[in-house]
Amino acid sequence: MISVLNHLLPLNGNKQIIYLLLPVFFALFSCNATKTTTTTTVVVPVVKPDVPVPIEDTVVIPPVIVEEPVIMDTVKPVEIKKDYKIAVMLPFNVDMYNFNPFDLQEVNFNKASAMSIEFYQGFQLALDAIKTSEINAEIYVFDTKNDENAVKKILNSAPFPKVDLIIGPVYNKNLRIAADFAKKNKIPLISPLSSSSSITENNTYYYTANGTADAHHEALMKHIQQSYPNDTLIIIHDNTPDERAVINNIKKINTDFYSESPTYIHEIEASIDDGLRNIKSQFDSLSTHLVLIPSNNEMYTTYVLSQLAQIKTYYPSIVFGMPNWNKFNNINYDYFEWMKVHLTESYWVNESNLDVINFERAYYNQNHIKPSEFAFQGYDLANYVLAYIAHHRDQLTNEKERFFTVDDWDQGLQTKFFFVPRENSTNSKIDYWDNSYIHIVKFENYKYNKVD
Repeated sequence: MISVLNHLLPLNGNKQIIYLLLPVFFALFSCNATKTTTTTTVVVPVVKPDVPVPIEDTVVIPPVIVEEPVIMDTVKPVEIKKDYKIAVMLPFNVDMYNFNPFDLQEVNFNKASAMSIEFYQGFQLALDAIKTSEINAEIYVFDTKNDENAVKKILNSAPFPKVDLIIGPVYNKNLRIAADFAKKNKIPLISPLSSSSSITENNTYYYTANGTADAHHEALMKHIQQSYPNDTLIIIHDNTPDERAVINNIKKINTDFYSESPTYIHEIEASIDDGLRNIKSQFDSLSTHLVLIPSNNEMYTTYVLSQLAQIKTYYPSIVFGMPNWNKFNNINYDYFEWMKVHLTESYWVNESNLDVINFERAYYNQNHIKPSEFAFQGYDLANYVLAYIAHHRDQLTNEKERFFTVDDWDQGLQTKFFFVPRENSTNSKIDYWDNSYIHIVKFENYKYNKVD
């Protein structure tokens, strides 16, 4: 196992590259872990890609180097009174890559590796921003290789089980193994990226930082109840199993949360073969209609929006869609504009926010690219965790308060963390803790704007 020490920035603020350290970086992650001791400095390698992540399955970035951290003075220092051990488990997959660090030829990193590197870079930048003389913590970084056997081997190695917090793994099959381990050993585990609600059961030690479908549906119905309390919600769908699951959950939330003044819900089942008539005939007035389309199918969504667009003059609509809509490749955004499309989002960045601008500048100075959503996620989660353990260390054994709130941490750059318990329907025990903070965004003037 190899430890790499990051040197502090020179007082003049000039960023200098210390040395090319690709073999050391690979050694770091091919060992069981990279141990980081934060006393006067934070000991975590900085990984540096040089081009943004494309949509394709592979990511092209140049050789990885270790360099001096960028210090952001805007972050308030925190004080950790006890030694604290955090294990970070990500699928770097470094064993897949074998190349000469002095060769300028570009390296192809797959999507999982690139995602992990970017998340870790954001995480590292948060550590760099803390005044490290006031921190007494250790960060252990593991390469899960997206392999179940590798995860089991890691969990059976030092420093496990004597860690205070586990962050990761990323993919569900590995998360299930780690969640069982965390439950057995009573170690809080935060899933950084997966939003699955089926990872574990009766596990009060499992947290999902990326809100589940329940969190999205609750946020959607809360917004509709507050903004349109007297309107009918029309759900247009093709009655697929996935759509049916969304509809049933929406109805349940509407009944459970708003039984005194529930929104009236009306379903219209319409396939692509139905044509305009089936939709138009069930719109009963010239007033604006609230429409929910619970589909993640781009072709079907486009079809329904095109039909609504044809009747928008007589039957105007406000459309609520699914989070995946912002990843559609061939959608006509005129439809989004005309229908005032609203989406729920786990993450949203205000590009004009000063803290966002400072982070993007610091990240670019260090990595020469604009930060991806994964870099923001790593940065926000690291800041949240450090703020929590700085002021609520003793609450880690309290099942009702652990990670419930952080009074001293207002919000991250693209999300907040409001963890709520999700209970098992059969025994009322906590299955997991869910980040309930969800953004509502509206497509207007051909861009998304935060509504709630």
